Amino acid sequence: MWAHKVAANSREEFVSVLLSRKFFGLDLSRGVVLLERRADHPFVPLGKERRLRVCRGSPPLPAAAWRVNGERPLTFKSGLGVGIYWFEQLGLFKRGREWAVASSCKNRPPFFGWERVAGWAVAELLREAPYWRFWPPLKGPVEGHLLIAGSSGSGKTTFLKRYLSWVGKWYVVDLTEEGEYVGLAATVEGSVDLASLNAEEQALLYSLGVAATVGAREAAVSAVQLGALKLLARRGLGLDGLLEELRTAGDIPQLTREVLFTKLSAACEGFENGRCRPHPALTKDVDLPPPPAVIRVSPSNLLVAAIVAHGVLAKLLKRGGVFVAVDEYHKIAPRLPVEDPVERALREGRHRGVALAVATQNPLDVKESLASVVGNYVFFNLAGPAARFAAEVLNVPQWAVESLKPGEYLAKLRHGPAAGAV
Repeated sequence: MWAHKVAANSREEFVSVLLSRKFFGLDLSRGVVLLERRADHPFVPLGKERRLRVCRGSPPLPAAAWRVNGERPLTFKSGLGVGIYWFEQLGLFKRGREWAVASSCKNRPPFFGWERVAGWAVAELLREAPYWRFWPPLKGPVEGHLLIAGSSGSGKTTFLKRYLSWVGKWYVVDLTEEGEYVGLAATVEGSVDLASLNAEEQALLYSLGVAATVGAREAAVSAVQLGALKLLARRGLGLDGLLEELRTAGDIPQLTREVLFTKLSAACEGFENGRCRPHPALTKDVDLPPPPAVIRVSPSNLLVAAIVAHGVLAKLLKRGGVFVAVDEYHKIAPRLPVEDPVERALREGRHRGVALAVATQNPLDVKESLASVVGNYVFFNLAGPAARFAAEVLNVPQWAVESLKPGEYLAKLRHGPAAGAV
C-alpha cells in the first residue's frame, strides 16, 4: 500500500492540510483519492500490513494527461501535461505525530467505462470534478465574521437562510427586493429617528446615504463634496435645515450645493411650502425585538434605505454579543471614502463579541484591506475582478469561480476549505 504523510495534531488538522493542497483531492464519502502526477510523488510505499497487499514497483500509470496550452488533450501515454492518479482510499491513521492517508495501488478509476475511453476523455471528466470538488460541505456555523459573495440568483440568500438556522439567535437586515426573510422570525420595518441623534451621528448617516447612492460611473459627487456635507451636517440643523443651508450657504461652492441638495432631497417624502417633509422611516426609531428577528428595509428608495440600514446596524453592533447578518449589502455599500458600521464591525467586532455575516454581489464592496481579514469566505458564481479576488482567496483558478453553477459554492474558512450546493 501507499501512503501520504503529514505532521498534524489531529485528524481534522490533517484533513484540512490535505484539502488545502491543489494537487491533492480527497473524497471522504466515496473513499477516493485524486492526485496529480508530479515529479516529487507525495505517496511513499509502506511495509506489509495485515489484510492489505503491499504495492510493488511504481504507482499506477496516470489515467490521463493533456496539453497545458488548451489544445486537444493527448492520451495517457504522453509525457506532456498533467497526469492523474486514482487511488482507493483505505483509511486515515496516525503514527506518532504523523497522520497518513493510505491508498491501494490496485484500484481503477471510479467511473463506469473508463477502460474504453481515451485519456483525454478522462481528463475532461476530471475538469467536472477537480480537486476542490472534494472539499467537504459546510455543516455548521463558523467562528468569527463571514463574507458571502455571488452574482444575482447564485444562491447567497438560500445559503444565508440555512446558515441562520445553525446560529439560533440572530438579527438580519433584509434589503432584498421581495423581502426574502419576512416571516422567518419576528419581523419589523426598519427606521431611524434622525432628530434623536447628535449632529455627528446625523452627519455620518447623511454621508453614508449619499456615498451609497453614487453610481459606479457617476462623477457628480466627490470625496471633497462629501466632506462639505459632513461640515454642514455637523451644525445639527436637521434634514430640512440642512437642505435650506444647501440652498443658501455662501461658503460652499454652488455646484457642490446643487449636487448635494439633489441627492438629499430623496430623503423627503414631499415638500410643503418649500419645507422638507422627511420620509416616515427617518422620523422614528424601530423597536427591536429580541433575537432571532428580521429588520426589513425596503430598497425602493436607496438613499433612505442606506440611512436606515446603517442606522439600524450601528445600533445592533453597539450592543455587542450578537450575530448580525446583512443581505444585499451592495445596495448600501459606500462608494466614497467613509467608514460604515459594517466595516467598523469587521475591524473591531471580535473584540466586542460581534459576529457579522455580509452577503453581497461583489466582495470588493468591502474595502480590500478589511476583506482580507474577514477570515471566513463563501463564494458563489462571480465574474471579472470579483472572481479574480475570490480565486486568490480560495487558491483556485479563476475559471473555477466563474464556472460555478447556481447554488454551488466554494469556501475558505478558518478551519479549512469547504464546497457544496444549496
